[in-house]
Amino acid sequence: MKRTRVIPRSDYKQQLESVGVLWHSVDDYWSESTCYEFTAVEVDKLEAVTGELHDMAIKAAEHVVEKKLYSKIGIDASLVPAIENSWNEDHPQVYGRLDLWYDGSSDAKLLEYNADTPTGLLEAAIAQWHWFEHHGGNDQWNSLHEKLIERWKFVHAKSPTVHFAALGESVEDRMTTTYMADTAQQGGLEVITMDMQNIGWDNVEFVDEKNAPIKACFKLYPWEWMAMEQFWPHVVPSGCLFIEPPWKLLLSSKGLLAILWELYPDHPNLLATHFEDGFLESYARKPMFGREGSNVELVLMGETLIKTGGDWEGEPIVYQDLRSLPAFDGQHPVLGSWLVNGWPAGLGIRESSTLVTGNTSRFVPHRIVG
Repeated sequence: MKRTRVIPRSDYKQQLESVGVLWHSVDDYWSESTCYEFTAVEVDKLEAVTGELHDMAIKAAEHVVEKKLYSKIGIDASLVPAIENSWNEDHPQVYGRLDLWYDGSSDAKLLEYNADTPTGLLEAAIAQWHWFEHHGGNDQWNSLHEKLIERWKFVHAKSPTVHFAALGESVEDRMTTTYMADTAQQGGLEVITMDMQNIGWDNVEFVDEKNAPIKACFKLYPWEWMAMEQFWPHVVPSGCLFIEPPWKLLLSSKGLLAILWELYPDHPNLLATHFEDGFLESYARKPMFGREGSNVELVLMGETLIKTGGDWEGEPIVYQDLRSLPAFDGQHPVLGSWLVNGWPAGLGIRESSTLVTGNTSRFVPHRIVG
């Protein structure tokens, strides 16, 4: 694994906009003057680790359901009926992203699982593939597009029509949802796009702004936010098939990292994680449902290295063994290892000049060169 300088495409902004990445220049989000290069052996190892970690996470989620450990991982009791209903009925998942620490020589370590509303999909699946076609290399770890289409074919058997909902004011959410709708359409589904705010209830079922019934709905909107909406009490009785399903909230909670450590202590791809302070001299203090690096505190031998602000102050937290991100030319990458239906499907990399990956961290393409 190494970070290499490359010459940006002369028309890269137009190329990005042509595939829907309209936010490429916000805080210099898309970085095309560098890339990360991997060997095929490294990618094979990362792929195997991704699959194993997902399987472990599913077993940890099953443990939470069986032992009723919801409150322990920060899940309010009001969410439990929807979680258990979707878990017991095996509502289909589509995608997710593991965030991994990796330096090219040591074992990859799980930092967290973004299982409900992971970001960076359009960049990872399409934008960086176009970059690769221009610059070349042996290959790119990227079968996201094809795997998404195949997964939607399975969903088609559950519901031939799917609504795709996002917050209209967020360009990134809207374009990502549009991309997902496109993959579903290629998978044979009828798709209807809409704004989350236009989901209605007619006393029998969910409906869109044209009063068409919503039988299945992909929503780029976190479940913990869904629980605060007026329509929340109708989620289970409506029979609507939501994607991602409520049970993915189990994987999204960073509390599951502590459950994983209890079930698989000293696993080479896990970092020691605890619900209480006092077990670790150096740690990352994280809110269980925090996003984009908010309200994170990194502590090294009792001294705070960095502390970020955000909206999750006072929320349930975990303490994860501090593994400072590796440095490549002064930049700190986090590997986003994508899954479709639980199967490894590709890689997207975010890097930052700080030790906490946040909303303004850059997306950097990758390729396999050996």
